[in-house]
This record gives sequence, C-alpha cells and structure tokens, in this order.
Amino acid sequence: MEPDNFYGEPMLSSAATRREYGPITADDVRQWIAEGRLSAQSLAKGAGDTSWRTLGSFAEFADAFTRRRPRPLHHQPQASKPYDSNWQAEVLARSPEIETRECLGAGWSFLAANAGWLTGRVFLTWVTNLVFVLGSLVVPILARWR
Repeated sequence: MEPDNFYGEPMLSSAATRREYGPITADDVRQWIAEGRLSAQSLAKGAGDTSWRTLGSFAEFADAFTRRRPRPLHHQPQASKPYDSNWQAEVLARSPEIETRECLGAGWSFLAANAGWLTGRVFLTWVTNLVFVLGSLVVPILARWR
C-alpha cells in the first residue's frame, strides 16, 4: 500500500481501526481535520518518508489545526429565541413524535435494572397501607371495650 513518490499526498494510519489509508490528498486530510476525524496525534507518512510521524509535525497542515473548531459532544439543535412570540405556533406546527417501542423498551430496561429497589418500595407501601387499614378496624373495637 505504499505510494511511489506521491509528493504532498501522505499515507494515514488509524490507531482506532488499525488500518492504513492512502494515498490521500492534502485537501482530504484538511477536510478530515476540520471534521474532527484526524488530530495532530494521528500518524501519517509523507512522500518519501520511511517511518510514520504525527500529523502535527507536517508543516503543510499546521494551519488546519489552528483553524479547527472543537467538535460538539452531541448535537444541540438551534433553539428559537426564548421570548419569541411565535414559539407556540412553532410547537403546535410540529408533528408529534411518539416512539412506542423506544418508550416501552426504556421502561422495561428501567424495571429490569431497578427490580429489587422497586419491589422493596412496593412492599413498604403495602405494609404501610395494611397498618392504616388494620388500625382503622382495631381502634373502634378497642374503644367499645373501654
């Protein structure tokens, strides 16, 4: 997989997948850096290089690392302004998204993960109710014997 005299088109190695990619163009490398798929610690081999080196050591990609914005951990949809007068219309215009399988699956997962805790709480509630019911029956009987 080694390229023959590919000037400016390095080979890339992914530590995560343990695969080699390339030859790949410098524009593709810059795009992958911008997307967060490559970091300065990613390994690359330039044209004529015999050993791997970090991508941050390539002078031609130094500007790509300084311009790169950090990737968000999760997608955050852009919300409307908090005091937008049309927020009610926006909410009512959306179609409802009811995902029954996911809802039931999440409920079952919660039940399975907390079965002991839930059983204990139900038992405590049952005992408490039993005490009050028996107390309401016993108190009038004891009052008659006085």
